[in-house]
Amino acid sequence: MKKKKGIIWDMDGVLVDTTRHHYQSWLEILTGIRNDFSWEEFASSFGMRNDLIIPRVFRKEFQKEELISIDEKKEATFRELAKGKLKPLNGLVDLLKVLERDGFRMAVASSGTPENVNMVINECNLMPFFSALTNGSEVQHSKPDPEIFLLASKKLSVSPSRCIVVEDAPAGIQGAKSAGMKCIAITSTHKRDSLKKADIIVSNYRNLSIKDFNKLIE
Repeated sequence: MKKKKGIIWDMDGVLVDTTRHHYQSWLEILTGIRNDFSWEEFASSFGMRNDLIIPRVFRKEFQKEELISIDEKKEATFRELAKGKLKPLNGLVDLLKVLERDGFRMAVASSGTPENVNMVINECNLMPFFSALTNGSEVQHSKPDPEIFLLASKKLSVSPSRCIVVEDAPAGIQGAKSAGMKCIAITSTHKRDSLKKADIIVSNYRNLSIKDFNKLIE
């Protein structure tokens, strides 16, 4: 019997380019509080959970209830800005079809909220490709902790050593490696130099073949 094999996809910047909508949503909730929130500062924490990002961008600590309130406001703003404007990254859907035909089981592992994950995946008509969705509310620790990747592999019923993670951020790559998984990185949000711990780095999904994935697994 053939051994199961899995692919775990981050979402923002990996399946869909949501970066400008996330950045704009941060700018909106920081109106009147900070006018110097730069793209570079935003990019440095992109992919982390908001309970870690919020104290950094507001430059102060908050009680749990305040964190939840800011988190909900920020993500509601993101969904409002992004709705109807999202599409999968170039070459992604063709690649997903090939991987599915080859027998890969696939999951999403996003630090985002369940509302964000469901909206993005449904807006882009990607749900049929995934056996499991995993979001930040299901884990205690944010990337670079491996917890979310290990949970995704458990949902897929595929051993971590038989899973490949696709990421766009250094924290995600570190989390994948800590989970004992191979990692492919795409240079959609970070420069190649910061992604060098990945096993394969590409600028476009059309540069990947089924052989690349199977070689990493075997």
